[in-house]
Amino acid sequence: MSMQHEVNEIRGIVFEQYPNIASFARAMHWDRKKASRIINQKQKPSAKDMEQMADCLNIKDVFSFVHIFLPSLSTMCQEDVPPDPLDFGR
Repeated sequence: MSMQHEVNEIRGIVFEQYPNIASFARAMHWDRKKASRIINQKQKPSAKDMEQMADCLNIKDVFSFVHIFLPSLSTMCQEDVPPDPLDFGR
């Protein structure tokens, strides 16, 4: 499935927390064009961008991160997996 046809969960999460792309871009310290390209799936975020976005959008657990930013890997995850070893109760 191409990036264009995937559900755009990142866009939905951004607009749940920010009134527009410009305010999200300011929070990320990005220019509005970069934020727009990433939110509208015209550009894939780098690993550093994904980490920064997860922090800014309050995405704390590994399973949510993978589901949102790496959807092709999320199909490999199962519901009955052990707790996230990187989650220190944040």
